Amino acid sequence: MEQKVKVGIEVHQQLDTNKLFCNCPSNILEDKPDFSIKRKLRLSQSEMGTLDKASLHEVKKNKEFHYYGYFKNTCLVELDEEPPHNVNPYALEIAIQISKAMKCKVVDNIVFMRKIVLDGSNTSGFQRTGLVSVDGDIEVEGKKIGIHSLCLEEDAAKVSKRTPDYDVYNLSRLGIPLLEITTAPDITSGKQAKKVAEYIGMLLRSSGKVKRGLGSIRQDINVSIPGGNRVEIKGAQDLRILDKIVDYEANRQASILKLMKTKINFDKIKPLDVTDIFKKTDCSIIKNKKKGVVFGINIPNFSEKIGFEIQPSKRLGTELSDYAKVKAGISGLFHSDELPKYGITDLEVKKVKDKLKCKDKDAFIIICEESLIANKAINSVIERLKDLSTGISEEVRKANQDGTSSYLRPISGSARMYPETDVPPVSTKKIKVDKLKLLSDLAVELEKKFKLSHDLANSILKSAKKDLILSLFKQFNILKPSYLAEIVLTSEKQIKKDFNKEILISDNNFIEAFKLLETNKISKNSILELLSLTDKKTIKQASSSFELADIKDIENEIKVIVEKNKCASMGTLMGLVMKKYNGKISGKDVSDIIRKLLW
Repeated sequence: MEQKVKVGIEVHQQLDTNKLFCNCPSNILEDKPDFSIKRKLRLSQSEMGTLDKASLHEVKKNKEFHYYGYFKNTCLVELDEEPPHNVNPYALEIAIQISKAMKCKVVDNIVFMRKIVLDGSNTSGFQRTGLVSVDGDIEVEGKKIGIHSLCLEEDAAKVSKRTPDYDVYNLSRLGIPLLEITTAPDITSGKQAKKVAEYIGMLLRSSGKVKRGLGSIRQDINVSIPGGNRVEIKGAQDLRILDKIVDYEANRQASILKLMKTKINFDKIKPLDVTDIFKKTDCSIIKNKKKGVVFGINIPNFSEKIGFEIQPSKRLGTELSDYAKVKAGISGLFHSDELPKYGITDLEVKKVKDKLKCKDKDAFIIICEESLIANKAINSVIERLKDLSTGISEEVRKANQDGTSSYLRPISGSARMYPETDVPPVSTKKIKVDKLKLLSDLAVELEKKFKLSHDLANSILKSAKKDLILSLFKQFNILKPSYLAEIVLTSEKQIKKDFNKEILISDNNFIEAFKLLETNKISKNSILELLSLTDKKTIKQASSSFELADIKDIENEIKVIVEKNKCASMGTLMGLVMKKYNGKISGKDVSDIIRKLLW
């Protein structure tokens, strides 16, 4: 059943400039690092003497952070051993240009703030962010969507590995300029959220100064339903499932509100050690925990509720398990709605129910871990149930690849922001920018000027090869623009399918291949195979195998083929000739000769 929903989106887009507070290049490296450092971050009070609960949550994990760096794009600023340099002026110009395209009011002075981040992704323990503009709007499918703010900030380091004791981060991403665009909660469906995100993405690409590819743009989605609460879902990178993420979260909140109408007497929920029941168990999960104990709790009147599906393939039991994983680091839990299963027998289930004094309508949960972890985990499950019994918790969740989400941490409070003293305010009064020309408008122009389909025009403008394709339209007069675009957009994928080769074709190889085609040195039939060879050969070296034969030299050969196959159709004769000359002759020339011979 579709839920009433209120949605706001935060779009984070990397800019294609050097880093925000130093002159290091902003390319992300994945090869072996040149150096590494280890850090542990600690929490301090805000100027108001308060502690942020989200930050406190991270500090309690007592984790160590390992940072991998590269001499090519990591300096002392990323290591937090040197103050930030002046703000990147090109990043500022892009931020202001985008702001004006969304009719936002640009502030007179950009004041950078420190936003506490204690998950280790920033070596300093905070992220620098500056408010650029406020109070704008965009129009998507006839509806006005408010733009609350646009901020310019530095991207965090990229996580490479997570373990219970330490996390590993790649410093090459730290400091890349990032635009954060926050909409008002004016969106009322998952479908509309997707359309809004698509429009903002188009607007950002219109600048021609943003990074492309997976991870360069990320959406955080704030979702609530009547009676629910604001939940922030972080890290939605795949725009194709953004509508699912919204709809699934709305359904999760509605399902929890329905399930938790059952009143739970938490005074009666006491963890008990039920390890002795599983001494001879066939459950491999429990047997492999050699130092493990099994703790259990009875949840009165909760039978068939823990196994209730609240998101596709995610039940309330999964929700409780996700929370315990974050809080205590467990691998999972068992609950009565799914047992007997996993090697746990009917008899073992009966013994657990007896020991926990479960009645017919009661449910139970058991967790197997080392004693301290098991105790912490079972108590975190009780804590989660208490939270859910009072309504939907304000929290941050992680977007999963299937559109569902998992608990991440409490939502941050206002105590995590304070002024950045190392970066002076930046006046915007003298910064002049050109009016942004939207790709949607340019698409209409391309359709008319070059007689392209609507879909092809939009595909060109979404492509990283956009500039190449537009330059080809100017350079080649005989070849149709639609043909040029289709070859550039689809050739790499088609070569993989036809020739089983992964190849990246350079702009110059496309240009040289089209020159050969326009001057009748090769045929259209051979262009893909020619391009497929450029991973090991130059176009000049490869093209010698595809040069068109002189039509006058082979006209007699065509005559012989026609005479030998007098009863064959036009298509059959064409096939015989083209096969013999294997792309070295123009199909149009062959067709003209055969028609002349037949008629």
